[in-house]
Amino acid sequence: MNKKTSETLDAIIVAKNSEKTLYECIKSIKDNIKVNNIIVIDGGSTDGTLDIAKSFNCKIIENIIGLGNALYTGFENASTKYVLKLDSDMKILNGYDKLFNYLGTYACVKSIPIMKMKENSNFHKYYHDVCKNTNVLAFNNVIIDRELLLKCKELKDLKSREDYFFQKWMDNNNIKYYISDDSYIEGIDYTFDDLLRSMRRTGRDINKLELIKLFLRNLDNIRKCFFRQKDLVLIKLLIVCNIEMLKSGMKN
Repeated sequence: MNKKTSETLDAIIVAKNSEKTLYECIKSIKDNIKVNNIIVIDGGSTDGTLDIAKSFNCKIIENIIGLGNALYTGFENASTKYVLKLDSDMKILNGYDKLFNYLGTYACVKSIPIMKMKENSNFHKYYHDVCKNTNVLAFNNVIIDRELLLKCKELKDLKSREDYFFQKWMDNNNIKYYISDDSYIEGIDYTFDDLLRSMRRTGRDINKLELIKLFLRNLDNIRKCFFRQKDLVLIKLLIVCNIEMLKSGMKN
């Protein structure tokens, strides 16, 4: 294993109307890792998002449409070998730099975050189990070899689910990635509405065959979750989200 605990990274944050969480997100980066530049890719915010970014002297790129395009644009404007991509509603915790130890052995590494949904305390365990057992490479936090990501030019055309397609691209190219189940990151004020918006967007932006496959996989995850947790409220929330995802996709 290559030891890279002193690695200095550029960090990319994709944001839109993120004033409620962005300050805590940026501060956590500065407090917990060696960061070269923080690049905020903004999708047209109308609140105080850009003011917060400016207060930290972040590099700001405005009016980028599409999550895949935002991700790709961020990496184009980064300069370090490895780049951290962090969602604007996530914060890094002490110990995140331990993931640097896996760089070199793996082209991409991430930590499974603590996701404390306000409406249901068991959501975190469900989310953790799904990520661990199905090897889901969600981009809420991920460190990637910059040149590798830039080879996946298809990202520029994606409105959402950039993580889903990039993981498939890596699998197709036999590229190894590492997902640590140690939680060195945490969601900030995560809610059921956040999950619902994400699922609806997913449904709108992937083709119907991939949508059905994802829907069936999610139902299987929910079934496994039920046998472990027997939390009927959580099951109801998850089923509602997945039905909404399917309905959104079938309208297109």
